[in-house]
Amino acid sequence: MPIDSSIYFQQQPLDIAGSIERGLSMRQMIDQRQKQQGLQDAYKAGIVQQPDGTSTFNSNVTISDLAKRGYGQEAMALQKQANEDALNKQKLQKEKVLEASGYIANAAPKVKENPQAYYPVFLTEAKNRGIDISQFPTVWNNDAALKMDYAHKTALSLMDQHKIDQGKAEFGLKQQDLSLKQTGQKLDYGDKAEGRKIDWAKVGIDRKK
Repeated sequence: MPIDSSIYFQQQPLDIAGSIERGLSMRQMIDQRQKQQGLQDAYKAGIVQQPDGTSTFNSNVTISDLAKRGYGQEAMALQKQANEDALNKQKLQKEKVLEASGYIANAAPKVKENPQAYYPVFLTEAKNRGIDISQFPTVWNNDAALKMDYAHKTALSLMDQHKIDQGKAEFGLKQQDLSLKQTGQKLDYGDKAEGRKIDWAKVGIDRKK
């Protein structure tokens, strides 16, 4: 039986480009898995076991671990998130303190005027609002009067300081707005001289003001 010599020429040509692409895809997949494992290990490093058995997350440990592994972008993102969380926590805490101060500032004069009627109400309401009343006696006496007077003065002081801080913040915003307007005027003069028009909305300046 004669041999068909054409079978020796039926092999597929080498797909060099395809082999390289498949090799790159495999390398990328391996790198991605390694990165994923590295991120998981970094986050696990930030988990701290407390003596009472609970767990907390220390973002600073994870941020440091990410940076050591070369994941700078992820470390910066986590740092930004941690900063935002800290600011939000401070804001909530400040709001809670101001709310408590406002209640004490309003309630204290009534308690001082008629302690027998209003002091028990004050203790109950303050406790319901989450205010620490452990320093106050359960019944009205000289110590309770001193504690109430101190709490009243402290509350008024905190509220006054809050108003001062608000005033400073508003003044800072007005200064920024004035600076923007002055910058806009300078741009406006140069713009008119060169016969161009500026889209003020794009530069964040309200020309109507």
